[in-house]
Amino acid sequence: MKYPACLSERNYQNICCLGKQNYICVDCSSQFVAYPKAYQDYSDEMCRHIYAKNVSIRA
Repeated sequence: MKYPACLSERNYQNICCLGKQNYICVDCSSQFVAYPKAYQDYSDEMCRHIYAKNVSIRA
């Protein structure tokens, strides 16, 4: 597994927090999660479109 910021493969398991395994990079000593949850590109675009139309997101 590679750390996305420095592309190092030298890492070890740190702790498990909220059901996700955390890792620490040996080279830059940064903490990261193997598979972070992220929003899809279309959801960001959809929110901007709704905001531009002044429509409530809850509607």
